[in-house]
Amino acid sequence: MSPRSRKYGSTFCYVRSEQLGLLNRRASPQQLRLRLRLFSGRLLINTNPHKLYKVDVFEPFSILGLEHGATDFKIKKAYRRLSIQYHPDKNPDPKAHNYFVEYISKAYQALTDPISRENFKKYGHPDGRQGLQMGIALPQFLLNIDGTSGAVNLLGIVGICIILPLVMAVMYLSISSKYTGNYVLKHTLSAYFYLMKPSLAPSKVMDAFIKAAEYMEIPVRRSDGEPLQRPFVLVRSELNLDFKNIKQEQAKFWKQHPALVKTELLVQAQLNCESGCLSPSLQCDFRRILEVAPRLLEELMKMAVLQRPPHGHGWLRPAIGVVELSKSIIQVVFTSALSFSY
Repeated sequence: MSPRSRKYGSTFCYVRSEQLGLLNRRASPQQLRLRLRLFSGRLLINTNPHKLYKVDVFEPFSILGLEHGATDFKIKKAYRRLSIQYHPDKNPDPKAHNYFVEYISKAYQALTDPISRENFKKYGHPDGRQGLQMGIALPQFLLNIDGTSGAVNLLGIVGICIILPLVMAVMYLSISSKYTGNYVLKHTLSAYFYLMKPSLAPSKVMDAFIKAAEYMEIPVRRSDGEPLQRPFVLVRSELNLDFKNIKQEQAKFWKQHPALVKTELLVQAQLNCESGCLSPSLQCDFRRILEVAPRLLEELMKMAVLQRPPHGHGWLRPAIGVVELSKSIIQVVFTSALSFSY
């Protein structure tokens, strides 16, 4: 074993010639690939200026150039030979001095001194138990920090490694606590469960459908009042109003929650093919209503066919109403054109 300088820094690494010779021996292609990977990994670790880890394996026989089980005479002879080559009195090179003190002397002690030999047998090193040094590889610009740039880099690391994961976790938990697996608000399921009754007529399913929490969150603008008057006039006959008291019925309709009024008029605009008369702002809300409608209808159907005691089955009448409403929205057919004979 002989010292060889690294590309970076003044630290020396010692590579055994026997290890390098393994690559030259004849072997199968698989063994060659394995040896090349091991050698490349060791070379990468030794030449990396910012090590991920460092493990020193102390082999006294190899350091002295001996085979395992050599006699005391051969050990002393090898030590004298290496002392002539690396002892500070013989070689003034500081690197040779460091190699002599750290390796040759300790290898000789490990094989001759009783205490050092005991430590070597127990811990693999004449000085006793050796600690494992571990670190984290960081970019070069983070190692040379000073002044303002150092503070900025520190804040960036804290933000990316700590704050950002916490924010993402909080957002995920808040969203998962509000929605079901079908991306429907849990408040919607509660409302549908409360509104679903065995006596719910198919013509009244629309009233339950529009009470979804997703539709209640649609913004109601002051400027929507006048644009909604036109679709109201066009679909008024489909709103289940009592035409004997039309004025009272209209006043009662407009006194509902603004989001319910807006949602029902926009859904009726779809069923009556009157979406072209909507203003640009209402067109955005109209598309949003249609986007979530399939998921809401699916959950509404689940509530209708949910098995309930004591008979252990769902309710046919509201289930048919959900099916008919789904057909109307998909086929763009107003509900009065469908025959509800159930």
